[in-house]
Amino acid sequence: MRTEWTHRQAPAEACAERAKDLAGRALRVCKGPRAVFSRVLLLFSPTDTVEDEDAACGGQGELSTVLLVSLGRVEFPRYTINRKTRIFQDRDDLIRYATAVHALSDIAAAMARGAWEEARKLSQVAQQDWDRLKNHPSLRYHERLPLFLRCFTVGWVYTRILSRTVEILQRLHRYQVTITGRLCPQHGMGKSIFVMEAGGAAPAAVLCSVEELALAHYRCCGFDQ
Repeated sequence: MRTEWTHRQAPAEACAERAKDLAGRALRVCKGPRAVFSRVLLLFSPTDTVEDEDAACGGQGELSTVLLVSLGRVEFPRYTINRKTRIFQDRDDLIRYATAVHALSDIAAAMARGAWEEARKLSQVAQQDWDRLKNHPSLRYHERLPLFLRCFTVGWVYTRILSRTVEILQRLHRYQVTITGRLCPQHGMGKSIFVMEAGGAAPAAVLCSVEELALAHYRCCGFDQ
């Protein structure tokens, strides 16, 4: 039994050794310097989407682009920089943004692997970070930024995390949020129609879709946006 186990493990060990030989020596950058380097890359080429290759965690895609440009393999059109607005107020503002981007990237990676419980725990930590941050004075400055720059702010990133959290909770069947409605009788196949009480001085019943029924429910709960 032991001989058979050793025989089965041998090919895997041989493959691992072969891979190490082909890859050569590898170095791992310490966490502190790596974080600084990652922030430099975020400043060099900020991204508004976590799907961009390694945008937040390590920046390997960005480094490859820089290398290809330096070698003359890739050439971008020349352009004039007309920077009128400063996105980040100071170093701490940038660090808060980078922390949020790292959190979003980790959550997206966990979701891609199907690790929904891990993604839920990461999103909980991110939500706690946002709860501590959402009254920070820097957010008032972010509100004055042009619309096309607000995607590079910490509030935008945490909003996207909360949006991802909805899908995570759906996957884990962790919801309480049940909406009931009165279904309108209908014949044949077709989209469901509901009867909803319309507000106003003279109450009346109106017909609506399931989406309109849900929106009306959330408006009653105080979510008017």
